[in-house]
Amino acid sequence: MCSEIEVKKKSGEFDLESIYTLDLSHQALTGLGSLPHCTQLCVLNLSHNQLSTVAPLDTLTQLEQLDISSNQIKALDGMEQMERLISLNVAGNLISSLDSLLPLASLYSLRTLTMSQSSQTTPITNPVCLSPTYTLFKESPCNYIASLHWLDEEVVGGAFHKRVRQVCSQNTGEKSAHQNTQRIDELADPLNGFSLDHRDKQLSALLTDCVEVSLRVSAEVAELNLQLKNTYSQHL
Repeated sequence: MCSEIEVKKKSGEFDLESIYTLDLSHQALTGLGSLPHCTQLCVLNLSHNQLSTVAPLDTLTQLEQLDISSNQIKALDGMEQMERLISLNVAGNLISSLDSLLPLASLYSLRTLTMSQSSQTTPITNPVCLSPTYTLFKESPCNYIASLHWLDEEVVGGAFHKRVRQVCSQNTGEKSAHQNTQRIDELADPLNGFSLDHRDKQLSALLTDCVEVSLRVSAEVAELNLQLKNTYSQHL
């Protein structure tokens, strides 16, 4: 259990409501104690403990970053109140169903969700991440959590971004290819703040332009070949 005295000692603050950042990782915590009273917390690290629930944290409506990885959590009830949450790490818990993610659906500021992450030995994950349903979830996570930009350390829609980049680099001149790939990478970078809808529309437009250029160049090459063939025939 995390007592008020321990929290104040860890934070160096005398008032729980004056704490904005708190690291309580690796403390063998089994309960949240006085943490729900730290209502101004913006950054909280509770990783590598023995917590089984985060429901009492529904009072922490100012949280922007929360790390609860490597605990014993099965559900995310209470998190629907964290409307300012931007980054959430829940890797290494006991989440076994996508239904457990439902509280996150209303978090329109959530950009980064980590359910599974790589490590030097074995991946830190959740049981649900090993299921076929999670594979489908990863293909279209924005159908569940509309604001996501990063999932499990990968850009959401990254496969589409890579394909557009490949096509545009292959089907335009060197200068245009460089400009296009720069623009594509800029659009795909979540840190630039583009909405997913805007990003995908811009990527689709670039893809269309590149394909049109490719078709036009192919037609011009075919016409030149025909002209060369006719000129050669006339000299015979």
